Amino acid sequence: MRTRTFEQTFDAYVKKAPSSWSLGTAVPALSDARGKIVLVRRFAAAAPKGIDATKWADKATFTLQAYFSDPAHGKGRYGVLAMDFVDATRAGLVLKKNF
Repeated sequence: MRTRTFEQTFDAYVKKAPSSWSLGTAVPALSDARGKIVLVRRFAAAAPKGIDATKWADKATFTLQAYFSDPAHGKGRYGVLAMDFVDATRAGLVLKKNF
């Protein structure tokens, strides 16, 4: 039986499609995040990986604000809603995709 940590399992999935992920430690620019999965991490990691949300309270909702400057659209801001998975499923907000 092979045993590995959750982080090792996660890394194995990321290696299958690394260009699909944004693993930076800060909220990325909208242009950098477009078409990617932005990791807001709630698990312990041995190395910096994604936005560290390990200290966020369980069953809580947070809003992150980021600002952008886009030559085609000018300056502005966008918000990111981060919701505990349990609360999101109750609210019917979870998008499901089969890989």
